[in-house]
Amino acid sequence: FKEGSSDDTALAVRDDASVAILAAARALETRVVETIRSLGEAVVAQTRGEDDGGKDGDDGGFDNEEVWTYFCDKNILALLVDIAKAKPPPSMISDAEQQQQQDQEQQQQFGGVVWTPSVKVQVLETISTLLTNAKDDTSLYFLLSNNHVNELTSFFVPTSQWTDHALEEMMPHYIGFLKSLSLKLVQSPHLFQFFVSESGRANGDTSPQLVSEPLLLQSSMPSSSSAGGALLTRFPLLHSSIQVLSSAFAKSDAFVHITALNIILNLCQIPLGHIRTVIGEAVV
Repeated sequence: FKEGSSDDTALAVRDDASVAILAAARALETRVVETIRSLGEAVVAQTRGEDDGGKDGDDGGFDNEEVWTYFCDKNILALLVDIAKAKPPPSMISDAEQQQQQDQEQQQQFGGVVWTPSVKVQVLETISTLLTNAKDDTSLYFLLSNNHVNELTSFFVPTSQWTDHALEEMMPHYIGFLKSLSLKLVQSPHLFQFFVSESGRANGDTSPQLVSEPLLLQSSMPSSSSAGGALLTRFPLLHSSIQVLSSAFAKSDAFVHITALNIILNLCQIPLGHIRTVIGEAVV
C-alpha cells in the first residue's frame, strides 16, 4: 500500500518483504530494550543480595557477585554508552551539523547502527538505576570513572540534532537522568572530580569553542602540559542542563524547563568553595 496523498509528500511503498523487515526490526528493538532492562536489574540485584545476606544465591540463579564481575570485566557500561551515542549517517543530518560533528569527532567512526529512541531511553534508565543503587564507594567510583557518564551526559545536546518525535520520547528521561546526577553530586560533593575533566590550552589559542562542546571553565591553576596555558575544566552536567534550558523544547514544556532550571540552581548552590569557583569562572 501507499502512504501520502499530495505531490509534496514522498510516497512510501511497502511490499510484503518491507513489512516483514519492519516487523523484525520492531521485534529486535523490543528484545534489546528488554535485555538492557534485565541486565540493569541483575546488576542492581548484586547490591540487594548483599543486603539480604546473600540469600538470593540459594535459588539456583546467577551468583550476584559474578554478575557484577562480568559487567565490569566486559566493560558493559561503555557498550551501553556507545549505544546511546550512536549517531545517524551523514545523509540523515544537515550539512552544518555534519561538518560540526566532523570537526569535533575526527577520531571517531560511525559504527553502522543507530538505535531507536526507545533503546536510548532504556540505556538512560538503566544507568540511572545503577548509579542510584550503587551503595558502596567502589561500585560508584567504577561507574563514574573513565568519563563514561560524562559522555552519556553530553550525547543529547544540542537538541536540534533530534526529530520532534525523538525529543518527545527521550527528553523526559534525559532530564530525569541529569536530575539524578545533580542530586548525587549535591549529596556527595566529593564526587565532583568525576563530573569534570581538565585539559590544557596553549597560550595564544583563542579559537572559539563549538556550542555543542561541554562547557569550558577557566581554572586559575597553571598547566604544565600546555606550555604555561591555563587549565580548562569541562563540566558536561552543567553545560547540558543549560543547553536543555535554552532549547525550544524546554520553552514549550514547563516540566522540562523547571527541572533544568532547578538542576542549574542546585549545582550553583553546592557549598564548596572550589566548586563554586569553577562554576563562577565559566567561559562560554
